[in-house]
Amino acid sequence: MQESSAVTFSEGTMTRAEARRLVEESMARKTEILSDLLRRFNEAGVSYAMIRNYRFLIENTKCIHRDFDALVAPKDFDRANEIAMEAGFTNYTKNDYRKGAVWARYAMDIPGQDRPLLLDLHRDSVREFMIPYMGRQSFERRVNRNGIWTFSDEDTFVNEVVHATLTKGFIKRRYRDDLTRYLASGSFDRGYAERYLESFFGSGDTRKIMDYLSKGDFDGLLDMRSKLFRKFVMKDSKVFRTYAEFFMKNTLRQMAGSIIHPKRAKVIALVGVDGSGKSTASENIKDYFETYFGKKCEAVYMGRGRNRALPGARATMGKLGVKLPTGDKIKHEGALKRKLLYVARDLAYVIDAFARYFFFIYLRKRKKINVVTDRYAYDIMLNEHTYKATRKFIVNFYPRPDVLIYLYNAPEKLYARKEQHGVEKLLADMKVLESVVDEMAAKGLKVVKIRTDSIDDTMERIREALK
Repeated sequence: MQESSAVTFSEGTMTRAEARRLVEESMARKTEILSDLLRRFNEAGVSYAMIRNYRFLIENTKCIHRDFDALVAPKDFDRANEIAMEAGFTNYTKNDYRKGAVWARYAMDIPGQDRPLLLDLHRDSVREFMIPYMGRQSFERRVNRNGIWTFSDEDTFVNEVVHATLTKGFIKRRYRDDLTRYLASGSFDRGYAERYLESFFGSGDTRKIMDYLSKGDFDGLLDMRSKLFRKFVMKDSKVFRTYAEFFMKNTLRQMAGSIIHPKRAKVIALVGVDGSGKSTASENIKDYFETYFGKKCEAVYMGRGRNRALPGARATMGKLGVKLPTGDKIKHEGALKRKLLYVARDLAYVIDAFARYFFFIYLRKRKKINVVTDRYAYDIMLNEHTYKATRKFIVNFYPRPDVLIYLYNAPEKLYARKEQHGVEKLLADMKVLESVVDEMAAKGLKVVKIRTDSIDDTMERIREALK
């Protein structure tokens, strides 16, 4: 996953070299923080095992993750909490269940990152839906790798299968690489991993799981998700009672929250210049909402070129004897007439944008249909000679989405993908959009910046942002 998505690359804020340096520094800082924390654990005699996302620590590679989990022995849980706080983490969530905290979450802001560094310490057992499924057995098999205690390859394999398939509902690319690598390793104890999975899913479904993974058919594995979930939470009466209690508590909490803060459909706006992958991402988000959330979602195009709410405006004005020249013709008019035409053009786009919001977004929200937009009203600002007053009006008064996702890449790469505009035009448009995105973030809007090197990486970031 490209952590460089956390910064802005255009010359309007910083040079690409400066942005790259900031990313490298943030990766090094995260590595330093995690290494220092685990060193403190070792010195204090805390018994722990990193559960996943630990490979960079033992291979001296870059830290591309932001979310870490460790299993801690019950006797050392309180001491581990103290050490994490001393290391600069903030403990902002404790999950109390029956007898004491079963896990604690910590966070730390990192310069150059748009999201904090997260650390979860699990007490005694790793849990999904509050069901303990990996504990003493995995802890006893932990491995010391270059001074860092981690799960064994087999236990990491089992954890990633359960975590990604049941909880996430999608398998990240790095998990796919891990699972494939483990199975291909001559030292991997496949029998142990199969027996562990059989304790959750039975022998028949475990054979199917291993068969899908051996062939690299991750979609086939995800097709089993519903069946595997039922087996996981209905293993026996005690497990089901634990899940039912967890489910009821969550349901009651969500019901209370919906009364205090009523839920509504979300609007996710994708912005970026041509070639940044907005159309592909919007369709993937739509499928993600419907497949994994079970919620209705529609993709709507909100750009300047088509799908206007007032499509007959030009024809109607023409019948009234009023011509609306295109942008190329406006610039050849006299100064006064050119100014008036640009004002009229801005006004027409703004009116159409508000009409589109009402017809394409607001009416869907009323029906609790989520909307993902390919472009947004901010696209108007990419018109040549758009007035500052128009830009300010849109930023301050146009209805804001719930999440604003800015997709970008180097102008040269974007031009190679879609040779519609020159590199200079793309760079100029990026500077405009980045200024808008930064301003909206300063106003409190949830903003995610993603460098679109691949659709898998892009969707991984988007999925994390939408949770």
